Parts: sequence; C-alpha cells; structure tokens
Amino acid sequence: MATYKESIGTAVTNVAGDPPAPAIGQVWYNSSTGNFRLRKESTGGAWATGNNMNVTRDDSPTSGAGTQTAGLVFGGETSPGNDTETESYNGTNWTAVNAMNTARNHGGGVGATNTAALAFGGVNPGSASLNATENWNGTNWTNVNNMGTARYRLAGAGTNTAALGFGGYSPPGPGGTKDETELWNGSNWTEVNDLNKARTTLSGFGTSTSAIATGGEPDSPAALTTESWNGSNWTEVNDLNTNRKAMGNAGSSNTSGLVFGGEPATVAKLTETWNGTNWSVGAEMNVARQQLGGSFGSPTAAVACGGRPSFSSTNTIETFSAPAAVTQTITTS
Repeated sequence: MATYKESIGTAVTNVAGDPPAPAIGQVWYNSSTGNFRLRKESTGGAWATGNNMNVTRDDSPTSGAGTQTAGLVFGGETSPGNDTETESYNGTNWTAVNAMNTARNHGGGVGATNTAALAFGGVNPGSASLNATENWNGTNWTNVNNMGTARYRLAGAGTNTAALGFGGYSPPGPGGTKDETELWNGSNWTEVNDLNKARTTLSGFGTSTSAIATGGEPDSPAALTTESWNGSNWTEVNDLNTNRKAMGNAGSSNTSGLVFGGEPATVAKLTETWNGTNWSVGAEMNVARQQLGGSFGSPTAAVACGGRPSFSSTNTIETFSAPAAVTQTITTS
C-alpha cells in the first residue's frame, strides 16, 4: 500500500490557514485554528433541470453525441414527429436541425461532438429491425454502409470514425437477443469478438478500443452484469449495484463513466459511477425516467434527455455535474 506522501506528493504540512490550492486527498494542520483539515470530493455530484427540448422524445436511451455544452440527440419516438427529428444543444437551448434519412427508435448513436455523430441500427415505425447507418457532419445526415446484423435496443461507444456497436435484439423469439459486436472504422462495419452475455436494452460507453457494456435484459428484473472491452475481447468485471435496463449513459473509456435512470421504475432516479473497478451510487436524478430519448456528455458533465417518467414521454432534460471539491475539518475524539 502506498504511503500518504507517495500518494499525495507531500507530507502533512503545518500551515497558518489553508493552502491556496490543496489537492484532493491532501491533509494539513491549520495552525491558526488548531485543526487538521482535509480536501475531498463532496458525495455523488448533482442533477439540475435544464431547458426543454423542442419535441418529446423517448426510446433511444443510448443515442446522443457531444458534450454538455455542445450536444446532439436524434431519432427515438418523438411527438409530434416521425422519429427522424434531430436537435442540437448549446448548453442552454435546443435548436431543430436537419432530420435523419431513416426513421428509427431504440437505435445506437455515438459522437464526440455535436458536429460529428453516427447513428446505427434501431427499429422503424413498422417494427422492422434496421442495419442502416447514418453519418452526421454538423449539417446533414448521409447514408453510409450498413451494419452486418440488423438489430435494435443495442448500445454503442466511440466516434463517427471509430465506433463499436454491441448487443441488441432482432426478432423473433428469445434467440433474437444478440451478443454480436461490430467495429466501425469510418467506412465499414466488421464483426469482432462477441459479448460474453447476450443482452438487449443494455447501456454502453467509452471508445472503440476501451468500452463498457452494462445492464439490460433478458434477466428479470434486469441484469447487473458489466463487461469491459479492451479492443479485442470482452471481460466480465464487477456488477452494477442495482438491476437496471434502458439507462442513459456517458463515459470516456472502460475506466470512467456513469449510467442513470432506467427500469425498474422504483430505481429510475439512480445514478451509478464507474471508476474502472467498481460502481458507486451517486446523486439521484430529479425526475425518475426510463427509456430516455438520448444521453451524452462525460462522466463529470452529462445530459439526460426526455424519456418516460410514467407511461407518457417528456421533453424535459437534466444535466449532471461531478462532485465538487470541499475542505473539511478533521475531528478527533
């Protein structure tokens, strides 16, 4: 085990007050007050209500691209609309932009910015599974090469030039639950090694070489299982704390991410954060919601869009902010 000095880079110091910029985990002695003090993160982070989308939207919890100040949502069941609507977010307001070519919900979607995104799979209003893929260049959607396996309720990770699509469902019957993983190189999809556990309505985040897949069906009430992708294979890692499916998600790699909302409805406010080893429970959302209409951002600054607080969909959103740093006096008995 590392010593305090090895972890923080300094020994406990004597300060006449508080240091000007203490590191997380740093302890010092405040000689002015006669107390030991600690810099730490507050617990769990916080969710705040943001401005509504232009349309109500659900059934695409893993579709979305960009950051908390420059995001994009697309597809999903929308009202009013035809499941092709796309909206851009500037951190404050939503603007309708050019629609997708193929109407779809329950699709996968990825992208690092709101000017470069990829939409794939899904199901159209006629209930046919899709393998259609579209690329967003900041102005228009363009049809590109199809996935190898048509499916919906799948998850994804990566960007519009290097993406991963995994899991999902293609009817009929229980055998339609998929473990297939496909890799997108900016031009074509290639099948790579399968998930260890076939599942649908799962969540995923990360990159094409470092991703997480978690939750989903067919487990009842939902799966806890989490798998980590290293660019070649999936490995089962530590489970979620609470069984869930149809969650929103945001994450940067297989060592950093979060999931939020989802079913069963009794836990649909929950947020869990992944640190590469374990899941920890964070701040609850303000509104319980499942089957979100999109999600995007980072583990420290995410956006949850639409979804179903009950049987009806919504156009409300929430933004997540990571725990803030606070200074605490250490009390001794």
